Order: sequence, then structure tokens, then C-alpha cells
Amino acid sequence: MPEFYSVAPVFAVADVGTTIRWYEEQLGFIGDPFPAHEPYVFAIVYRDKIEIMLQRVEGYQKPDLYNSRAGGVWDAYFRIEGVKVADTLEGEVWTGRLEMTGESERSIRDALESAAESSGDRSATSEAGDWLRDYLVSVGGSADSAPPTGR
Repeated sequence: MPEFYSVAPVFAVADVGTTIRWYEEQLGFIGDPFPAHEPYVFAIVYRDKIEIMLQRVEGYQKPDLYNSRAGGVWDAYFRIEGVKVADTLEGEVWTGRLEMTGESERSIRDALESAAESSGDRSATSEAGDWLRDYLVSVGGSADSAPPTGR
């Protein structure tokens, strides 16, 4: 049988241009729209090994699934690999791995509880939690979010 090596979801959106700009500004993706000028009818946004297709559907409104789908309402799930999120006096702070896995019925709470129960690297999680707790106490209980790093 052939080997699957990638998935590229197609998201219905009301405004392709606005959606491209969000992916570019918030997540560092590059947009490749069609046609060349707005209003776009289709686009592919890409970054690293991830591609997401955006298709305009006139009048589209994302359905409110919060009350009808227990355990999660996202359309796609990303895992991020090797992303530096901050520099501190104690060194650099990095996070997870980026991988498109599709839709999930699990909630964030379910995923975190599962990770806490099964993690072979629980000490690193505990150490990160201890560091964050100590840091917040040292700055009076709250702090601004880290500024975004370069794209």
C-alpha cells in the first residue's frame, strides 16, 4: 500500500484575505492566494512542513459547537517542535513540536491530564511548573506575556 506522509486540511472561511493575514501575523505562515488580488477565493498558507488550504464560502459562519460536541471544538491540532519562546536570566525557554493531526474529540483538559499521567519526562514538566511558580512569586504574582520572537 502507498505510504501517507502529509495531510493538508481545507478550511471554509468567509474572508480568505483576513484569514491569511491572521496566519501570517500570529503564526508566521506565508500566504499564497488566488487570484492575485482580493477578494481571494482560495489560498494555501504554509510554514515548515505544514500546509493549510483556505476556501472562501460566501456568507460562511463557523458553527458554534461548544454546546453540542463534548470534549473539544477545534478543527485541527498543531504540535510545535523546537520553538524558542523567551530568553530569561536562566537561559532560553523552548516549547513542543508542530504536527497537524486533524480533528479531535478530546478537550484540552483531557489532553493535559493524559500527558501528566503518561509522561516519561514528568520531572521536566514539574521543573517547568516550579520555575514558573517561583518566577511569578518573585514578580508579585503576575507578569506580561513574552513578546513574540522572530519569524
